Amino acid sequence: MAQHMGAPDAAETADTERLTMTYEEFQDWYTEGRRGEWVDGEVIRFMAPKTVHQEISGFLSTLIRYFVDVRGLGRLLAQPEMRLRDGGSCREPDLVFVAVENAARITTNGIDGPGDLVIEIISEDSVRRDRKQKFEEYADAGVREYWVIDPRPLRQSVLTYVLNDEGLFDQTGPNHEGEISSVVVPGFWINPE
Repeated sequence: MAQHMGAPDAAETADTERLTMTYEEFQDWYTEGRRGEWVDGEVIRFMAPKTVHQEISGFLSTLIRYFVDVRGLGRLLAQPEMRLRDGGSCREPDLVFVAVENAARITTNGIDGPGDLVIEIISEDSVRRDRKQKFEEYADAGVREYWVIDPRPLRQSVLTYVLNDEGLFDQTGPNHEGEISSVVVPGFWINPE
């Protein structure tokens, strides 16, 4: 069944600042120490991730990078600029896997087009972005698999989605042993516990 995300359990907070600029201005603005995404002429600037966010990202980055490198499946990038469509959206996912057959999408500035597997780790200021806005954008852009990890106390979850033939995300789930397997990264699985 296709999964459509409803309203998130928390809204974006005042930690998010928006600026209006062209993509070219965004490229000049986007330097070391500045974090943000460019969406339809507007920069969404946000705070640096908390420790738990960084730990999860670092763990998954190490694990997935080793797995795909050993098997020659593609490349994993951490917080790359991912330009989804001309003039519309430039996101900065936490982790992006690009399969060998799509390696030409990787440029010196990031990724020009959708990643094959995109992983977002929710922060207090990113709930709506990750669960609603990016969910829809990533499906529209053709991201084949999307993982949303929520490490917040009392909300801890890992939601996984795979793009179906109609261009919508279908929610997948863990198997009977609690393991989540990637469709895009053959053979890779993890137990969120």
